[in-house]
Amino acid sequence: MEDYGGIENLNLFPKPEEKEKREEEKEKKLFEIEKNEESGKMMFFSEDDINHYVDLPLRESVKKLYNEKGIKIIDSSANKEDITKGEVYIIIDPEYLSKENKEIAESIGDINRDHEGKRDKEGLTIKVDINEDSTVKEIEEEMNKKISLLEAQEPSWIPLKNAKEVREEHNLDDDEYENDEEMKKEENAEFAYDNKTGKFFTSKWHKDIMERWRKEDKKE
Repeated sequence: MEDYGGIENLNLFPKPEEKEKREEEKEKKLFEIEKNEESGKMMFFSEDDINHYVDLPLRESVKKLYNEKGIKIIDSSANKEDITKGEVYIIIDPEYLSKENKEIAESIGDINRDHEGKRDKEGLTIKVDINEDSTVKEIEEEMNKKISLLEAQEPSWIPLKNAKEVREEHNLDDDEYENDEEMKKEENAEFAYDNKTGKFFTSKWHKDIMERWRKEDKKE
């Protein structure tokens, strides 16, 4: 299946200062990238989450996995502490991989369960060899080459909840939403209604990812 994209997630016309910042970031070397102490988040609800929790050299690759491939990750790392290991990595969650993608991921990565003692969940680790002078751009390009081999798939990892569960999770009362119909009109970082299932996605970004998949799946 072909890759699918969504222009709502792409900044097609960045401001000159934003473009300049991006170019500067791409020239940074790995020894300049500090370890993100908050990395290891298991679920992202927006691209802002990716920007916050994922190390700079891997952010674009992780966004591609979610937005274009419908694939969830478990962990990732690309900072100066990885220099001594000689590699950086993204760990894909195999639980939600299609059969085809699991075979592809196993051919380009390694199955690993206890990664650095951080977890006991099995993962598929995709690595890129690096040294202290490796740049963000070089790491990004090499990782993108590997993940480009993966196919776009149904994002089955995306959770769906009923109105009661959403209200309880976010402590919503009748003053905020008088009834479920009012909630259905809302789309934000916390929830968005799905007409197909009659349930709620746990973020607008999740809804965008699923709807792009459904649109492309119909073309097959």
